[in-house]
Amino acid sequence: VADSGNVAGGALLVGDHGALVGALVECSSATGSSVQARARNVSNVDVAALHVSEGGLMGSAFHCDGAVRNTSATVELRGVGRVWGGGVEVDRGELVGEAVDAEAGLERATVQVDAAHVGDIEATGSVAVSSTEMLDEVVDTKDISASSVRVRLRDVGNVRAGGHVAVTKAELLDEVVDCSDIRNSSVDVSEADVGNVAAPSLHLVKGSLVDEAVDAKAISGSTLRVIMASVASFDGGSLRMEDSELADEAIDAKVAGGSLVVALSHVG
Repeated sequence: VADSGNVAGGALLVGDHGALVGALVECSSATGSSVQARARNVSNVDVAALHVSEGGLMGSAFHCDGAVRNTSATVELRGVGRVWGGGVEVDRGELVGEAVDAEAGLERATVQVDAAHVGDIEATGSVAVSSTEMLDEVVDTKDISASSVRVRLRDVGNVRAGGHVAVTKAELLDEVVDCSDIRNSSVDVSEADVGNVAAPSLHLVKGSLVDEAVDAKAISGSTLRVIMASVASFDGGSLRMEDSELADEAIDAKVAGGSLVVALSHVG
């Protein structure tokens, strides 16, 4: 999909579970298949005011109700869900949904996600994000078994505002990989220039700029690599934090065997 769902004008309200562009690929299950979903210059907004409430600019790139087995899935996002405008409010909605949403798990699957210039906000006024994630999980699934997951994020979920920025019970970016168990698999996550805020003031209340890179219950017999550079930083005048973090854990899981590599540079 290219050059679709873009809006320019006065004020825009996206609500009631609506979206400018829905899911790119949606299925009940995927077995022995190859899935490629690519979006370029999609669901971008240039308006005087934007209010997203229980809606979104773009849905999931690849949504599967069942398991993804023996399948290769590639998702590439370029220039998606970006916002230019005056004031921006995101309340119980997202700018961009999951890149890969495999509800019943990944089994002997290969998943690659490459996202650049996605979900950025450049506002002359204030920005408020509340009771939501500005960007949903990148890979959201149940168990990851005998699979390979590779995620590359560059210039994603950044906010540049001329006014006050408030993040309340929310995150700019939800988990990169959110799952239950990871068994005999490889998970590789790279984040560069992600979830940063440049504004005169920032107020964080029971939230964070970025959530965990990998959030799982248990990890066994697997290799995990998380590289984060220029992530979850604030450039501005006044910072106020209440029961919050700039960046949550890189890896949040019970590890029962495997290999973990975590490298952080200019984070938080």
